[in-house]
Amino acid sequence: MIKITLGEIAKAVGGELNKKEQSKLEVENIVIDSRIEVKGGLFIALKGEKVDGHKFIKSAEEKGCICALVNRGEYKDNVVIEVDDTRKGIMDLAKYYRSKLNIKVIGITGSSGKTTTKDIISSVLEQKYKVLKTEGNFNNELGVPLTVFRIEDDDEIAVIEMGMNKFGEIHNLTKIVKPDISIITNIGNAHIENLGNKEGVLDAKLEITNGMENGSILLLNGDDKLLEDIKKNRLQILKFGNNQNNDFKSSNVVNKYLEGIELTVKYLDEEMDISVDIPGEFMTYNVLAGYGCGKILGVSDDEIKKGIKEFKLSKNRMAMETSKSGIKIINDVYNANPDSMVKAIDLLKGLKTKERKGIIIGDMFELGEGSIEHHKKIGKYSIDSSIDKIIFVGENSFYGYEVAKQLNKNKVVYFKTQDDLIKNIEDVIKSIKIILIKGSRGMELEKTVEKIKER
Repeated sequence: MIKITLGEIAKAVGGELNKKEQSKLEVENIVIDSRIEVKGGLFIALKGEKVDGHKFIKSAEEKGCICALVNRGEYKDNVVIEVDDTRKGIMDLAKYYRSKLNIKVIGITGSSGKTTTKDIISSVLEQKYKVLKTEGNFNNELGVPLTVFRIEDDDEIAVIEMGMNKFGEIHNLTKIVKPDISIITNIGNAHIENLGNKEGVLDAKLEITNGMENGSILLLNGDDKLLEDIKKNRLQILKFGNNQNNDFKSSNVVNKYLEGIELTVKYLDEEMDISVDIPGEFMTYNVLAGYGCGKILGVSDDEIKKGIKEFKLSKNRMAMETSKSGIKIINDVYNANPDSMVKAIDLLKGLKTKERKGIIIGDMFELGEGSIEHHKKIGKYSIDSSIDKIIFVGENSFYGYEVAKQLNKNKVVYFKTQDDLIKNIEDVIKSIKIILIKGSRGMELEKTVEKIKER
């Protein structure tokens, strides 16, 4: 990060530096984890439900932090900057830090596909620019500031993912990062528990425009019914999708199943053929978003093609793995909602193979009052002649299992807990050669993936 002084930090967060003679001291790292070794660090003490960072200030100092950002009255020893709320403080500081940067920022949100879209866009732009992108799940009100602090003076583009589960979160994030280009991948049922309905999800996602300057570019999935008619007169709106009225569009999509997809992409009178090694026709939209960003930012066609061909998925997202005994595992356990679950099931249904196929379906969280109905619909949708075994795991997935059992009781099995599933995994997947595994993050189904890999 660019070095900033304690005096600058105190002013940016509206705080009070207890030892004003240290105001010229420079910070060159910002951390919220007291266990990280740093040089010249600022430790931000956050108070959570289970852990209070104020208890670890001395530990942070021992690791190289020269100052701590603290809640008023919590800590007086050594060098501290006191604020009313350190959670607000970290966002205020990130907003100030962003104002010092001469960089283009691409902001990405949507109900599903955010991370894969981020990975493709970053890979495309890296062919021409020095790019920093969101790592892991650093896409919330703590993760986005920490991502912003990682931006160096010589970075040319930052690709920043923005997640949320309630109104106002993306508003806060976009005010920090001030995107030059914003992308909304789609509008689905994710986090609907706090947002009421899809229209509420749409409103929450459109908060991303609140931090954009007039004339900035809003890139939308034009095939999404809730996004196709969006109008923002102060912004330049471009759209991507399979429909031919989009700006960035596709044709000749060839599904090569586990080997990926091939397609033709087109913008104005220009078109080119692209291939990607990740399975699933839904990858078309991620590819088009990457293609669109590349064209907007002056990346050549050859560079775009290379970036899309070589991009790497983030961990646990449609990762192709193989067990010791040769079972092909499609690991998509990072997260799940009804829309992404349907896409995963479609992928498995579409695999043309004589090998026996199975799917492990975990709970989908944050669906509110409609949770039972969503799980029932997934249970019904999962029944297909091409899928030989359907394994439901989790309390909510019981409702999907009940529906699926009525349609074909010989194909389905249910476990209330993942521990029970793991104990019986040998019998459950005994004859399965291809297994897809998907559930919400809180299910931690990577444990099941690892158990199958050991098999």
